[in-house]
Amino acid sequence: EVGGTVARLARGAVFIDFGAPREGRLMVSARDAKKFQVGDRIEGMVVDAIDLKRESAQLALTFDLGDEPEPLRSREPMEPRPPSPYRQQHRQQLGHFAPAAPRGRGGNA
Repeated sequence: EVGGTVARLARGAVFIDFGAPREGRLMVSARDAKKFQVGDRIEGMVVDAIDLKRESAQLALTFDLGDEPEPLRSREPMEPRPPSPYRQQHRQQLGHFAPAAPRGRGGNA
């Protein structure tokens, strides 16, 4: 068994960096390919085929994918924080939409 990281996604294909010189293609259905994101870590794959002429490897999962991904830990919604006194004072001094200072070299010609 090998493990790796999703390196890129392309039209129903999942390419895995599993330590070989080239990425391997994980053989899953187009529907299952939508369950992955770049950066996902995958364990429990096997090298299913190697094509020496194309220098490519096909990978297969040793388990079935579930219908739903594991939920991330839930987060409580954040309450908006009050504006800082410094920001309020700054806005009062410059006005809400203060013009930006000109950038670049030289003066006015």
